[in-house]
Amino acid sequence: MKKEEFAYIGCRLLALFYGVKVLFDLIPFVTMWISWKTNLVPFSQAPEGMIYLQMVYVQLIPLGLNLILACTLWFAANQIVKFILSGDFAVDGGSLTARQVQTVAFAAVGVLILGFTLPDIGATLFRIVEEKKFDNSAPITLDLKVQILLLGLRMLIGMFLMIGSNGLSELLTRLRSPKLT
Repeated sequence: MKKEEFAYIGCRLLALFYGVKVLFDLIPFVTMWISWKTNLVPFSQAPEGMIYLQMVYVQLIPLGLNLILACTLWFAANQIVKFILSGDFAVDGGSLTARQVQTVAFAAVGVLILGFTLPDIGATLFRIVEEKKFDNSAPITLDLKVQILLLGLRMLIGMFLMIGSNGLSELLTRLRSPKLT
């Protein structure tokens, strides 16, 4: 199996993972929408507008972002593979080395971390906008600041693993080699 085929299969597997995640995210959205529209469950504690906002922004935005990510990984797999395997992987032929597999695995984990972070960023931005609508002069709460900090850290880790996978694999290979000169 060529390196490109291995990376292509990995990209398609990630796309299938996000496709299944979309299906799992679709179930609560559909059940809440049906129960809201048919009045099967009385929503006495919250007005209809809040239910609608919860349904659209808290459930629909992550669903849409995961759907976009799944489609991107599925349909743009060739371009993603060319981007990830650029550099010293450009030589065709031969079998995969452990370093090359490790590089692709690091990039896949980076994409996975970014994919899990994007819906949370959408929900956090919505929360900030909604809090600023009620009181524009109110400071951002401490828990929201911590959430923004953690999301930024997750984005940095995901971007580092995705973009710097080649350098990280090279560093680990050098650290494992017996002669460190």
